Amino acid sequence: MLLIFHAIFMILAFLLMLTAVVIAHFLRKKKWWLKIHKPLGALAGISSVLGLVFTVIFAATGGGGHFQALHSWFGISAFLLAIAAPILGQAYLKGGKHRALLKKLHPMVGGLALLLMLLSIIMGLRLAGFC
Repeated sequence: MLLIFHAIFMILAFLLMLTAVVIAHFLRKKKWWLKIHKPLGALAGISSVLGLVFTVIFAATGGGGHFQALHSWFGISAFLLAIAAPILGQAYLKGGKHRALLKKLHPMVGGLALLLMLLSIIMGLRLAGFC
């Protein structure tokens, strides 16, 4: 059951982040885009935290080893980037002397997180015997 919750929250995180990226990329000219983009990114980060929590509980209760599969490494990398992307976005919006760098880093980190999430989901489904 823990792995089912893990999968649900990680897939939800992927879908939330994908929606945030699509809105930022294709609907940026709309006045409302940022009001939707920001909470979607934050919810994606929260969902990935919840997914990670279920995995840690699963591993701690004897359900599996730590970082024995490539899925785990891609997953933890995606998790860290999914947390970093909204932080970088907020830092960019606050301005400061590194604003230009943050403007470039935020979408790169978000896109890489999205890619790693997708790869991790595919690997996880393969580990679970779904493909």
